[in-house]
Amino acid sequence: LKTWIFECIRCLVIDGYGTTDTGGLVCNAEVISGRSVQLIDCPELNYFTTDTPHPRGEVVAHTPRMTPGYYNDPASTAEKMIVIGGLKFFRTGDIGQLINGKIKIIDRFSSVFKLVQGVWVIPSVLEELYGSSGYVHQLYVYGDSAMSNIGVAVVPTQIFLDE
Repeated sequence: LKTWIFECIRCLVIDGYGTTDTGGLVCNAEVISGRSVQLIDCPELNYFTTDTPHPRGEVVAHTPRMTPGYYNDPASTAEKMIVIGGLKFFRTGDIGQLINGKIKIIDRFSSVFKLVQGVWVIPSVLEELYGSSGYVHQLYVYGDSAMSNIGVAVVPTQIFLDE
């Protein structure tokens, strides 16, 4: 994509990745100097740092200027921070894959939810599956930990409405 954009408008494209809480972390898939970016296991989504051929997991980061936590909100601070080797790391919520020392973002932890009975739901998988039907124009899957079933909003195609 970057090559195509360059060919079309002769503009150099640089990929950047970071968070408000940590600042910039990665430039063109390479970790910026002075930042520490690691993957940790994410068993809820079946991503592990032992995955082959490439390790996968939640992206965590430590930077010199990252937030120390959330003001007057120790519960959120405890949820978003993890200590590894004596350093506090920020849990980004992004799922990454490590390929030859470069980080590639492949999923988002917050794009999943658990129903009241403990079943994890990945809306994007369902949206892709049902969205591929010739009868579905748009689809949105929603739910949360207080629900026992998912909800789905569907916009049918004109083909479906005409039948």
